[in-house]
Amino acid sequence: MRDRDRLIHASVLRRLEGITQVVSSSEGHVFHNRLTHSLKVAQIGRRLAEFLLNESRKALLNRWGGLDPEVVEAACLGHDLGHPPFGHMAEVSLNKFCKDKCELQEDGFEGNAQSFRVITKLGLREIRVRGLDLTRATLNAHLKYPWHRNTPGCKSNKWGAYSTEKADFDFARENFPFPRQSLEAAIMDWSDDIAYSVHDLEDFVRAGKIPLHRVIESKEAQNDFLNGIRQRWMNSGKEQMINEFSRYENAFLRLIEIMELLYTEPYRGTVKQEQSLVFLSSILVNRYINGVYLCKEYFVELTPIGWDQKLVEEVEVLKEFTWEFVIDDVALATQQKGQGKIIQCLSEFFYDQASSDSEGGWKYFPAMFRDFLQMEEDKKERARLAIDYVASMTEAEAIRLFQRISGYSIGSIMDVGR
Repeated sequence: MRDRDRLIHASVLRRLEGITQVVSSSEGHVFHNRLTHSLKVAQIGRRLAEFLLNESRKALLNRWGGLDPEVVEAACLGHDLGHPPFGHMAEVSLNKFCKDKCELQEDGFEGNAQSFRVITKLGLREIRVRGLDLTRATLNAHLKYPWHRNTPGCKSNKWGAYSTEKADFDFARENFPFPRQSLEAAIMDWSDDIAYSVHDLEDFVRAGKIPLHRVIESKEAQNDFLNGIRQRWMNSGKEQMINEFSRYENAFLRLIEIMELLYTEPYRGTVKQEQSLVFLSSILVNRYINGVYLCKEYFVELTPIGWDQKLVEEVEVLKEFTWEFVIDDVALATQQKGQGKIIQCLSEFFYDQASSDSEGGWKYFPAMFRDFLQMEEDKKERARLAIDYVASMTEAEAIRLFQRISGYSIGSIMDVGR
């Protein structure tokens, strides 16, 4: 309970209001940002935990180490704290910078590992200790990918902690000798999938970007949508999903059957349409919560929860609506190109400043990060702090700072540094 409350009050959580979910957080309240997303993940995660507590035998719960809804909610609130400005594009850019241009090749940059670093090192709570001083259970529940980079047998493109947080990682994982999620982490992971697959659909229908009525009514539009999925999966090497594509076609048709009960015309924002859209989201969230159960043994993905495979396929298809109609759109692509330049410029600038042997080179950092730099003598640690600073910005802060140091805007001497 204390962990959950600390996360609610933490400034590192408030920052997420200024971080992109899919489109820029400056676009307005029509779209979810990382804060509203995290709050919904937390609500779904807690209800899912309560559902499993009611539906599962105590002996089976004990086998997986017990289940605490407070721990699940805390992990859901904190799961995106390390997300850099401008979404996944910035995550890729920062990882490339770490790999190519500084001493952080071993650890790189990964949003989940950065979240773990935030709760254990960068978030501040007490005078005696850095980090938010969370319990072992909550730290472990944050580990969606409970391994370090390049751990044999684990995903190579995802990892849960940097080597700088090895002591905290080992503390969290003391009772988990194998690289599998805790029960609370597995619930957080599924809740995240439910939340963004449903609310992204809701956002972009409301914004007029996803023509749901046309997909429901037109066989041609349905075929175009399915062909688009197939092509993206082929391009990204998802061979198993391509081989089982008929299952995803059936999942798509099931979703159409649900949607066509509510949607028959273009979205214009009428009372009836808004009611239908919110009700559709409610139906889907409940559907995916109620399809989860506790496993009796571990399966391939090393997770203690299982689900109706048909529902997993539906969630995958829901995600594709955003890819088909939004992410591949030229307007978003050009916006992300510019955002990538901002991240690259800031990374290079602050890495150079952090690498300076003189404290005078640190004057461009805010006071808190100057203090952090002073605590570290190792060049590698200082390089990591430079990346931490860039990753800790909101999008508005990143844009303003980029404009100042590049000379596009001189700003004001009355601006207060963070």
